[in-house]
Amino acid sequence: MAGINAACRALDKEEVILDRSDAYIGVLIDDLVTKGTNEPYRLLTSRAEYRLLLRHDNADLRLTEIGHKIGLIQDERYERFLTKKASIEEEKQRLNSVRLKPNEETQNVIKAAGGSELKDGILASDLLRRPEMNYSHIKALAPREESLTEDIEEQVEIQIKYEGYIEKSLQQVDKMKKMENKKFQIKLIMTPSTAWHLKQDRNLKKSVLYRWLKLQGFPE
Repeated sequence: MAGINAACRALDKEEVILDRSDAYIGVLIDDLVTKGTNEPYRLLTSRAEYRLLLRHDNADLRLTEIGHKIGLIQDERYERFLTKKASIEEEKQRLNSVRLKPNEETQNVIKAAGGSELKDGILASDLLRRPEMNYSHIKALAPREESLTEDIEEQVEIQIKYEGYIEKSLQQVDKMKKMENKKFQIKLIMTPSTAWHLKQDRNLKKSVLYRWLKLQGFPE
């Protein structure tokens, strides 16, 4: 990230900032800047509150747009990315519109997967949401004219099966960003005693408030 932003500055481009919801390195940088560390830092998945969004399977969906914007992704690769993205959305829409009938073929596939039989017709996307079902089952019951690559099939399955959880995480991200962008004023009634206690906090020693206290002449 330091190298990317050094190049952006030299080329007079806008700096690149990855949020906690964009990438694990965004979590790492935010933790080190805002919380500090008194020991070697280990980036664990438990540190990321949006880890459901920071999956290895969707790294290209999260970061390719940014990479292309700053010149790290060539046009040819970017075109392949756009094609993949469009294929994922197209297949999701198809499965949301295809209704499967409770015929013998459908019931046999469901029973073989360990699921309960249908009593009525069901959308292919709703059947995919069942825990015992995967995309290969749906593909057998509602085949496409053109086959998809494995990575696209994986994305379609994940995005449909966990749609509710992913949507909830995205709402949390949106809510947090709105809060971060709010501007407010704080009036500090600072006494020498209060300043001394604040300056003993290790996490504040690198903060703007700490530098402000020193400029105001408060004692160490």
